[in-house]
Amino acid sequence: MIMTKQDTWDSWGGNMGVSTPVPAGQYHCILKETGVSYDDGGRARTSLTFNIVEGDHVGRYLWLDWPHDPAKFGWCARMMWDACGFDSMPDGDNPEQMLMSISRGVCDAQGRTFKLTTDVRTYKTADNQTKSKSRVKRVESLNYAPQNNAAPVGDAPQW
Repeated sequence: MIMTKQDTWDSWGGNMGVSTPVPAGQYHCILKETGVSYDDGGRARTSLTFNIVEGDHVGRYLWLDWPHDPAKFGWCARMMWDACGFDSMPDGDNPEQMLMSISRGVCDAQGRTFKLTTDVRTYKTADNQTKSKSRVKRVESLNYAPQNNAAPVGDAPQW
């Protein structure tokens, strides 16, 4: 069956209705995407996309990002550094270099699972609309034991 242009457009999600935030709570999530981008002034920003993997909201996304401003967002970078299991300070001779080291370390954690604690922030937009969005308040490590994919030993058949 050939889809019309309208069917194609609609299948891309334009008619999904109002987006609702994930309720406040704790979620087991996989770190799905990571990246560092730069604004027009050259300031770096680390962005993380998490995908919920357990519970009633499986498949929903949560986002965490921070500009590389150590005075305001150093706590967030430190939280992710600790959640990734690093037990020493990041490389760097100044806060900017340390934030870039943290970003590299966190980006290397893509595919790992974390426990995120969220709340919901409700606010008014410039045109006086009320909006709500999920905010990640805490990220913690989930130390799942790796699956044992070793070859059988003992009385295992010889291939």
